[in-house]
Amino acid sequence: MEKTAGLNLRYVEGFSWQPVSKNPSEGQMNEKMPLPLRKEVKQRLDDQGVKLLSCYMADLPTNEAATRKKFEFGKDMGMEYFVSEPASAALDTRRNSVTSTKSRSPSTTTPSLGRSTGIRRRSSR
Repeated sequence: MEKTAGLNLRYVEGFSWQPVSKNPSEGQMNEKMPLPLRKEVKQRLDDQGVKLLSCYMADLPTNEAATRKKFEFGKDMGMEYFVSEPASAALDTRRNSVTSTKSRSPSTTTPSLGRSTGIRRRSSR
């Protein structure tokens, strides 16, 4: 974060396997990150003037409860969207999970983490 701020960059994207402290066993940038560590990461970002805009989640589960945890994590961390490569079966689960976590969205067809965007699906090449 400090390097990002030092380059005068104000936005970053996290990765779900990314360690969030010098001790990688303390947590990664995903829904399993302990709440105290989430607060610490958010404070460090804020102190540096850097916004965690998004997070790459390689896959989204087809289980609604597991998907909901990912969306709640994104919302808690202040993210605007995920970048992901979900299986087609996970898309219906994602739509159901977003309904209860979004606070506003300009379009009923754009799922959201509480802001104006949702998951952006990468196309296979």
